Amino acid sequence: SDSTFSRQIKKAFRALDRQLHPDNNLHNLRAAAQFMRVTKAYEALPDTHCADNYRNIGHPDGP
Repeated sequence: SDSTFSRQIKKAFRALDRQLHPDNNLHNLRAAAQFMRVTKAYEALPDTHCADNYRNIGHPDGP
């Protein structure tokens, strides 16, 4: 169901958030960049326009 999928997405995001968060990776620029991409993707999911942009061009902001 949609709620199960939403819970799985949230759980996966939280795991990545803990792993990649800049506070846990003080001098790791790659982790910081990954953290920003994961956060943007997670925030784009509820907005269908942003989600479509993310799937089509790799970021939610549009061309």
